[in-house]
Amino acid sequence: MPLMRKTLVLMFFLLIAGTWAQDKPTNIILCIGDGMGIGQLSSLLLTDSNAALARFPVVGLVKTPSKSSLVTESAASGTALSTGMRTRNGFIAVDSSGNLAETLFERAHSLGKKTGLIVTSSVTDKTPAAFVAHTTSTKDEDEIARQIASSNIDVLIGGGWKHFFPKSLGGVRHDRENLLALMESTRYTIRTNHECPDGEGKKALLVERDALPPAGRRDYSLADLVQCALASLARDDTGFLCVVEGSQIDWACHDNDFPGLLRKMRDFDAAVDAALRFAGEDRRTLVIVTADHETGGLSVSGKDPRGSDIRGSWTGTWHTASLIAMCAFGSGATRFAGVKTHDEIGRILFSLL
Repeated sequence: MPLMRKTLVLMFFLLIAGTWAQDKPTNIILCIGDGMGIGQLSSLLLTDSNAALARFPVVGLVKTPSKSSLVTESAASGTALSTGMRTRNGFIAVDSSGNLAETLFERAHSLGKKTGLIVTSSVTDKTPAAFVAHTTSTKDEDEIARQIASSNIDVLIGGGWKHFFPKSLGGVRHDRENLLALMESTRYTIRTNHECPDGEGKKALLVERDALPPAGRRDYSLADLVQCALASLARDDTGFLCVVEGSQIDWACHDNDFPGLLRKMRDFDAAVDAALRFAGEDRRTLVIVTADHETGGLSVSGKDPRGSDIRGSWTGTWHTASLIAMCAFGSGATRFAGVKTHDEIGRILFSLL
């Protein structure tokens, strides 16, 4: 009996190990809707029955406090996602004492995986910076740009080329460094427009001097940029980690601009759809959608008398401590069910790498 019991126990653990291995994705796509709380998500799902965000089989809730406050901001919340560790508001990929914390991108590179970052803000903004830089000052975007240029990221798409160029070339850098020339010398294909370059190798598309134009005022979508990135990242079988941010959802919420919010939610949803379609074909990819925090205290309160489908009501113009949603699809998705905190999501992502 003891031998049989040991055999059964061994078989059980081998079965669990086999299941665990099969549940680990080769690729991870993390989509972040900046400022996207339950109200923002409701505004999309109540006006679009075909929304990609309605197709996720696993859904959970996320609590977002930082180390220093119940109400977080983007640097601290981005750090929780990128490092699996909570820090003070205003800190990027460092702990509360200012010590460097390993990021998901750094771990992915150490494992031989590719990395990609696609945002509608400047790439030096708080949330994206948390994946590619370390600093206690979110205002020093020139330093963040310098760290990005040396980060070895494989695909970088967004705005903010002014932080990569000296003043003589239309940028804002005081040190006269041309960081895009430096990146080009290390085998990056550089674009300062949204044209997607063909071929292998690293790519940096800094599409605008500042942030991208808002959804509806540009002739390309966030989904177009995501498809460009995924085509490059998936060229070999090493696997990749890709972070996509719908950055300007937050800005519409700060302005209490409900029609603008709907446009930006739909732009973000189309990018999520592109990620889901890739994952559905690839079958080795995990797609996670969440937010960094809620902005504006939005609720959907009824019909708009001006003829719009729904009306939104705001309680303020700043971040709140309201819970946000988390959606998952693909290998490892079941680990994101339930109620979690930002840093827990980060730690799960580390384990899945």
